[in-house]
Amino acid sequence: MSKFKEGDKVKIVAQINGHQFPLGEVVRIVKDRSYNYLAEYLDKSHSWYITEDEAESITTNNTIMTTLKQKFTNLFLSEPEKSYRKAGITNSDGILTSEGQEIFLTWLLKKNPEFKTEVVDQLLEEGKKD
Repeated sequence: MSKFKEGDKVKIVAQINGHQFPLGEVVRIVKDRSYNYLAEYLDKSHSWYITEDEAESITTNNTIMTTLKQKFTNLFLSEPEKSYRKAGITNSDGILTSEGQEIFLTWLLKKNPEFKTEVVDQLLEEGKKD
C-alpha cells in the first residue's frame, strides 16, 4: 500500500538519491508508482521522482494539517487574512501563493474593464503603426 496518493501535498524532509527539491519544500504528488512518486512544485514548474523516505504528508482528507504553531498564529489573524490563508491564497508569511496569484490576477482583470481601454487598446494601436 502506498504512503501517499495522487494530489497529496507533502513536505520534503530528506534528500536521497540526488533528489532535486530543497528541504522543507511543499510539493504535490502527481503520480503514484510502486517504488516512488512523481512530485511537482505547486506552481507546476518542475517535477522529479521522490521516495516515501524523502517526504512527510501534510495532507489529510484533502486539507492541510494545521500544526500547533499555525493554530496559535491563526488566533491572532484577522479577516480577511485568516480566510486567505485557509483557502490557500496566501502562505503563512502572508504572501500570495502561485495559485493564489493566478486567481487574484484573473479576478482583478475581470473586475477592471478599463484595463482594456486604457492599456490593451493602446498596445493594439501601437501594433498597427509598426
